Amino acid sequence: MTTNLKSKTARQNGARSKGPVTPEGKAASSQNSIRHGMLSQTVVLEGESKDLFEQLLTSITTEIQPRTPIETGLVERMAIAHWRQMRTWAVQKASLDVEMARPENTSGSKPARFAGVFKSLSDNSNLLNLVNCYESSFERSYYRALSYLMKLRESPATQAPDPNLLPLLTCAHATWTPDEVGLPNEPTPEQPS
Repeated sequence: MTTNLKSKTARQNGARSKGPVTPEGKAASSQNSIRHGMLSQTVVLEGESKDLFEQLLTSITTEIQPRTPIETGLVERMAIAHWRQMRTWAVQKASLDVEMARPENTSGSKPARFAGVFKSLSDNSNLLNLVNCYESSFERSYYRALSYLMKLRESPATQAPDPNLLPLLTCAHATWTPDEVGLPNEPTPEQPS
């Protein structure tokens, strides 16, 4: 197929596609990232234990004892990355278990059967490669957050606060109000507008 023909076909197909229309279709498509994606916004998916995730988060938090909101966020990133990495292990195990249970894979020694199943999955499916990529990505995310946390703790700025620096200003803790301090380029009562 030529490039022009491909482009024309893509435009025609795109004009017809309107996505899910019925409430059932919309509900089904809203679950695609959960059903098909390791990177869904939801951390604990349906069928997973929220209590186990909370235990993991508590365990990492207890170990690291974050001292600032930034450190807390990094600990949360570490827990999420580790949780998702464990999910990849579960997918790998489940796919191997399914293949091992097939009738054609039930004879022979267990190591030989496993090797055959692993080779078959590697040759005929992108699943193991895809899951391996996700596993590596989650591992990098975990260690990146840990590394950043360690660098924060080693930096002189986090060792002892400098008394000459202004305290952190947030909306909730502002030390001034707009009525007390004129804003730049705002006329004062003495100046004509």
